Amino acid sequence: MVVCVPSIVALGGVQQYLRLATSFEPAQDVRVLANPGFAEDEALPATMEAAVRHHLLSLEQDTSDSPLVLVGHSTGGLLAQAVAAGLERAGRRVTGVAMLDTYLPGDAGSTAVSDGVLGAVFAGMARRESDILGFTDARLSAMGRYLELLGTWEAPRISVPTLLVRAAEPLDGAPPELTGQDDWQTSWPQSYTVTQTPGDHFTLLEEHADKTAQVVLAWLTGLV
Repeated sequence: MVVCVPSIVALGGVQQYLRLATSFEPAQDVRVLANPGFAEDEALPATMEAAVRHHLLSLEQDTSDSPLVLVGHSTGGLLAQAVAAGLERAGRRVTGVAMLDTYLPGDAGSTAVSDGVLGAVFAGMARRESDILGFTDARLSAMGRYLELLGTWEAPRISVPTLLVRAAEPLDGAPPELTGQDDWQTSWPQSYTVTQTPGDHFTLLEEHADKTAQVVLAWLTGLV
């Protein structure tokens, strides 16, 4: 079963993975978790560890013994790593973790590159506000809280196979000095399998979702 973990920004949620889930099925059953604090009157987590425990408790309700694949887009990739680590400790079988254009916190090559990528990401979010019927106070508050917590948190290292899927195209609105070089792309210090898929940070889950799903499924096939 594929378990998708949303990103911690205002666009995060089930809607992030609708096209990807359709592309995965019927090859894989898909479940999308919900980060606590994004719904109206829902408490925000005190720590990132608390958010991870929330997801682990949710997955405990799944009584099947099927191995899990964790998928996370953007900052959801960090949570996917942490959930996988918790599942490993609990003795649950985890086949792998796929991080979709996930950046290492505080590191995108340089401060200038990081600021440029971040600015383009927020601009892309603003253009997609209608996808979730507007940025509610709850969503904006949750994003602010999670970003604050993320600043002092490190996702635990995991032993399961990990795939880093990089977007092949820079975001619209990225500074011109970034679009002509490849250091805007995400990279990780660990020895992960790295590949890329058509589209940018957002469109790899939109019009290119089918190709992104194919890339992940092909990697999973190689693990069996």
